[in-house]
Amino acid sequence: MTNQPNNHNNNHDTSNLRRRAEECLRTTRDQVAAMSTDDVQELVHELQVHQIELEMRNDEMMRIQEEIVRTRDRYVVLYDHAPVGYITLNENLEIREANRTATKLLGHARHTLKGAHLSRFAVPQDQDTCYRHLRAVASTHESGTAEIRFRKIDGDPIVARLWTARTFAPDVGGGELLVTMADITEQKNLEEALDKRARDLETANKELEAFGHSVSHDLRNPLNNILAVADMLMHFYADRLDDDGRRCVREVERNSKRMSSTITDLLRLSHVTRKELSLEPVDLSAMAASIIEELRNTEARDIMNVRIQDAMTASADKGLIYNALYNLLHNAWKYTRANSAPIIEFANFERDHHIIFYIRDNGEGFDMEDAKTLFQPFKRLGTATRYKGTGIGLSLVQRIINRHGGTIWATGEKGKGATFYFTLTP
Repeated sequence: MTNQPNNHNNNHDTSNLRRRAEECLRTTRDQVAAMSTDDVQELVHELQVHQIELEMRNDEMMRIQEEIVRTRDRYVVLYDHAPVGYITLNENLEIREANRTATKLLGHARHTLKGAHLSRFAVPQDQDTCYRHLRAVASTHESGTAEIRFRKIDGDPIVARLWTARTFAPDVGGGELLVTMADITEQKNLEEALDKRARDLETANKELEAFGHSVSHDLRNPLNNILAVADMLMHFYADRLDDDGRRCVREVERNSKRMSSTITDLLRLSHVTRKELSLEPVDLSAMAASIIEELRNTEARDIMNVRIQDAMTASADKGLIYNALYNLLHNAWKYTRANSAPIIEFANFERDHHIIFYIRDNGEGFDMEDAKTLFQPFKRLGTATRYKGTGIGLSLVQRIINRHGGTIWATGEKGKGATFYFTLTP
């Protein structure tokens, strides 16, 4: 019954329009009858031109309409096959529309989704969270995000991140909510796996720290006792020992001291991994000069050419970077011992907007085939076995450089020296 008044009005408007058209036609006929032949021909010409213009406009309107249809179809395809789900909710938080991706994510057909509350498809534990998220956006008009687990008819639940915003929809006479849904299940699973890995690493680090303390206390005491006994043997009973006996005691002392040094280096290596960085501006040139002076006081060298570039600075942990520089310079000092004109150089240069530091010497060097083992603990090169050391120094240096976000690498040639390069920023 509500349609009858509208039909009556439409019929009345049509009748009025027809009556007015007939009156215009009669008036036009009367006017044409009163016109001369030339005026009629001119009028016909104008009408023909006007007809052509109308036809051209009609063709243009048809072309525009076809383009609108094509654009609409492209939009529908993009909307339906977007990599994320799109859902439109009315003011009652009921689903008005959902694209194909959303139906796949939720595991329900469109007809099942339409008219239902979105929160109904969440797992029971997340339904209240989903409802409160949607209601908050609807009431505050501020967009928001939430992570909600949704259950499917078949298969495991998914974890979805919702981006929800309120918009005005004049075609429905009010507001609606636009919900974008992205499947982050794999990301959440990866985060959980990483969290578990981090917890496992933390546990392993604590166990390693406990082991370090055990090594420090439980092994050092027996070593100290062995050294003490060896010292007593040499002090009180040296005259009773033959050459082989004294040689054996010295061998015990040497190996005990070497084991003590290895324990110390292992603890230092473990400490580097755990220590919190305290970054500050560090004058690397001054620090290197101080280390060289310390090495000169420890071992006097008549001829030693040391070149240190001025004003080299970096943001670094002062204690850790000192250890790294000391190990690198000490190695250069040690492995140039056999050279009659030893040279050590510490400088830097810029490449691809990165500052690269390097320490170069003309000492023993190494074969580049062995370069991959340089920074492995206890891996000592053939030439290095003639020199004292535990084989942990370069591993310690690498960890320090890595802790600063940098990298370290080396080049060398056997008998012609080596160069160690490092950066202190990513």
